[in-house]
Amino acid sequence: MAKRFISTEVWSEDWFLDMPNEYKLFWFYVITNCDHAGIFKVNLRSFCGLNEVSLSSKKAIEYFNSGKERVIEINPSIWLISDFFVFQYGPVLNLNNKVHNSINNIYKKYKIDFIFIRGLVDLKERTKDKDKDKDKDNSLTKKQKFEENEEFKPSGNFKAQGEELYAWRLSRGNKANRSRKEDS
Repeated sequence: MAKRFISTEVWSEDWFLDMPNEYKLFWFYVITNCDHAGIFKVNLRSFCGLNEVSLSSKKAIEYFNSGKERVIEINPSIWLISDFFVFQYGPVLNLNNKVHNSINNIYKKYKIDFIFIRGLVDLKERTKDKDKDKDKDNSLTKKQKFEENEEFKPSGNFKAQGEELYAWRLSRGNKANRSRKEDS
């Protein structure tokens, strides 16, 4: 069973409160029955049969997009929830993440451009082998950098923090050895 974050603020928003109850229920149905990329395959027959109501997909789009575009109609049977990715996963699409990569493939399948994803700030491409070589070259400069500093301050690069800590500990050990030799 899929799990979704849902904003409780929806109950204080005019666009939601102005909808008839069956469309409010349908909104939650759309949010909870879309795939992990925010793609909803429209199936009014199923929803209407389960809840004994009658809805129109055209009217649902009008209600949902009142004041702001919340649902993009890719075609009459496929909808994209425009805020879904950013609300569920954050503002960065990182192709090194398997879930994000899967979502990217779904977007490609439906020819969805990233400009449709409201709130998306950055697209991180896959790392290249050149980046790994750069980390190895920087290890010497890190060691020299830590010889000057008394306190360990890790960088934002999580992968390199182990190397940085090791270089810092080596530099601390070298200082301790030097001071012992001077005292003798």
